[in-house]
Amino acid sequence: MRPLPSRRFWVALFAGLLAYVAAGAETSKTGKGGARPDAAQRAAALKRVCERLGIGVGMSIADVGCGNGGDTLTFAEVVGPTGKVFGQEIEQKLLDAMMQKARERKLTQVQPVLGATEDPRLPDGVLDLIYMHQVFHHFAKPSSMLSNLWIDLKPGGWLVIVDRQKGPQREWPDLAAREKKHFWTGETTVVRLAREAGFLFASALDDLWMDKEPFVLVFRKPAGIKKPAGDPDLPLAINGKAMASALPALPPGPATVLFAGLDQGRLALPALRQQFKSRPVILDVVLEEWTTQNEELPSDLRGNASGVVRLVKGDLPEKTGGGLQAAVFADSYSRLWDPAPLLRRLRQELAPGGYVAVMDRHGPEGEPRRLAGHHRHIAPGLVKADFEKAGFALAKELKPPAADRFFLLFRPAAN
Repeated sequence: MRPLPSRRFWVALFAGLLAYVAAGAETSKTGKGGARPDAAQRAAALKRVCERLGIGVGMSIADVGCGNGGDTLTFAEVVGPTGKVFGQEIEQKLLDAMMQKARERKLTQVQPVLGATEDPRLPDGVLDLIYMHQVFHHFAKPSSMLSNLWIDLKPGGWLVIVDRQKGPQREWPDLAAREKKHFWTGETTVVRLAREAGFLFASALDDLWMDKEPFVLVFRKPAGIKKPAGDPDLPLAINGKAMASALPALPPGPATVLFAGLDQGRLALPALRQQFKSRPVILDVVLEEWTTQNEELPSDLRGNASGVVRLVKGDLPEKTGGGLQAAVFADSYSRLWDPAPLLRRLRQELAPGGYVAVMDRHGPEGEPRRLAGHHRHIAPGLVKADFEKAGFALAKELKPPAADRFFLLFRPAAN
């Protein structure tokens, strides 16, 4: 008869089972097959971000939407007793919990701020850094909030937004519903709103964060500006008529032209209408990367376009109906998160003799597409590589309508 296992065996087996169950439970929290970052990892990531931005002892930080104060206490360590950390929330019970922790640690540099849905109620012009972690997507009035945050920062101060939806907007709820539910805001929407509120896009610091799912966007309040007047980093003005006249004429007969224009590029739309004597159907393309709300349209259509078409997941929702003779990108190609689906469609639908033109602001070679889009520029070499991969050939480099632009003409490559 085989002897029964010893007590030591059963103790070891039981301990092993507990460890296995605990590991599985921790893995299930993430949904990614890995352990959820702990508080120490989060604190280390925050300190890395502060170090990169030059935030340290004696400075002032606001933790907007601070919850029960975990990040606020980390910032208190960064600025030390001579600095100031404002933990901001719209629920008093969360501020009370934060302040209890601060008192226990004798962190007198922590100060609670009870804010409102469109105004954080922070002191004006004194902050070196404003930080938000998975808060932006809850704003029912994001533009108003950003305008107030601009006022609260010192000139040259930083705004760091950490949130979840990389790429364009994918959900379109009523803005009022955002306060109580999670409807993720695409990072391209965050960048557009922040730039329109007067912030400069600086960088993305995802590499410093403790996990790879969120985006970590950094903006800066420009120095020397007393009152914001929209995007502080617009490209140079263009001559829309000069841009349109540089394009090849369209073949006679029915024709459809796709026009994707943003910022100064919008000036080319009425000029295109006048330039093409065949009076083609001009469809104004609305990019997902530009849109902040469902059904949003450019404010300057005024009959210059024959209709509107919206990109869906980077592609045209349906065929253009034949006769596609040209597609023109004017200060917009750099915004495309992934141009491959749209370029494949254009390659398929362009009629014989058709072309695609790209006018955009020069960006540095080697810059990642994502950052190029947020900076509103792109390297010509990257554009050429995109089109070559999609089956196009560079036909001509056209004269750009401003000194900071390039202007490229592509036609389908011979098979």
